[in-house]
Amino acid sequence: MSEVKIIHKFNFRDFFNQNKIYKKYIRTKGQAMVEINETVLLSSNQIKISLNKYTPKKRELILIFKVKNEIYHIPVIVKEFLKNNDYTCKVKKDGQVLCLVERRDYERITINKKIEYYVVENRIQQFYKGIIEDISASGAKLITKHDLDTKHPIILNANSLNFPLDELQGKIVWKERKRDKFFNGIHFEFKTKDEKNKLIEYLY
Repeated sequence: MSEVKIIHKFNFRDFFNQNKIYKKYIRTKGQAMVEINETVLLSSNQIKISLNKYTPKKRELILIFKVKNEIYHIPVIVKEFLKNNDYTCKVKKDGQVLCLVERRDYERITINKKIEYYVVENRIQQFYKGIIEDISASGAKLITKHDLDTKHPIILNANSLNFPLDELQGKIVWKERKRDKFFNGIHFEFKTKDEKNKLIEYLY
């Protein structure tokens, strides 16, 4: 379960002073998430960001910061690109800040098992191999070698886990890169309530 809150009096200065941010991304409409390498506070409503070899093509962007069990969506506009560096720019807050609060109803179980998965991008089902680090009745952490697109649903082949379901479908709600591996937070989307109940009974 999750809850969306509107942050009415948001400013960057208080946000950075009060929180330890450990995941940072940027996205534009219709684009996959891009990791932010660095953030520098300039004022209460303005920061400087350095992106990972990505130049924003649109002036309207959304910064995504993950803090503990909260994910902040901060709309910004590009005010200025630094000279001789297309990956670094100054951005200013522009619009309503949303905060998605993750509420975990089920305990996560560490399993560290290999699994096959595919992304629902077209009719071709190309399977890849990954590792399920932990799982609950609402989601899982998937470790992959590929940088997955958050726009598309993902299907996990649950046969190798001896689960009561043949497959688990979900969406990527966060991701993080560590060296040559990608850590993906998957939120399950069940077709029926019976499917979820089967998983709950099996896990707990």
